[in-house]
Parts: sequence; C-alpha cells; structure tokens
Amino acid sequence: LVQITGVDAKKKRLYIAALDLVNGTPVYDIKPVVPWDIPGHFDGEKLEVPSWVSQDDALSMVNFAKEAESNLETLIKYKKL
Repeated sequence: LVQITGVDAKKKRLYIAALDLVNGTPVYDIKPVVPWDIPGHFDGEKLEVPSWVSQDDALSMVNFAKEAESNLETLIKYKKL
C-alpha cells in the first residue's frame, strides 16, 4: 500500500509516498484498493469497490519450475530463507 500524494492527468503521472523502493525504481503494477488489504476493514466501515473485485482469489496450489524449486530447497537447506 502507498500514499497517493498527487495526480497529473496531463502528464499521466501518479505521485506516491511511503513506498519501500530504491529512488528512481519504476512502478509497473498499480492495483485498485480491495477491502481485505486495508487494516481494520472489518471494523464496520463500509468501503465500496468495483463489482469485478472479489476476494475469492486465494491460491490452492503453486507450481514452481524445477530450477526454482531446487533453488528454494537449497536456500531452505542453508537457512537463507
């Protein structure tokens, strides 16, 4: 989550703060706000989101490429992860 500090529609720029990035790092993945990502959203406040936003996106399984799985196992073995 980030803080939006400004929008310049003419230059197509979104100004943000409170984001953990290296200065000058591009941001490629801007997503809409979804209620389950907001701290305290279960406290009774109502947040309206677009109808296409749903919370049923939980992954039941993740498949890794063999090389990625091997790398993960090595990291776990040597307590690097």
